[in-house]
Amino acid sequence: MYSLTREDIPNSPAVFASGLEKIFGVGASVIEESIVKNLYSKLGIKYEKKKGARFVDYLQDIIERK
Repeated sequence: MYSLTREDIPNSPAVFASGLEKIFGVGASVIEESIVKNLYSKLGIKYEKKKGARFVDYLQDIIERK
């Protein structure tokens, strides 16, 4: 249904997040947070949980900080 390749994910994070939610339901948030924490760590950015922030919001923050 979503048919994203691994290489397509950075260009379509909203579609990726939607696919995670479709597959894992409410558990998708745990996976998304794990991905975000890992990205922040690898880039040497301090992760701070922000109330109301969504997966794509964190990804946008990472892009802006690069």
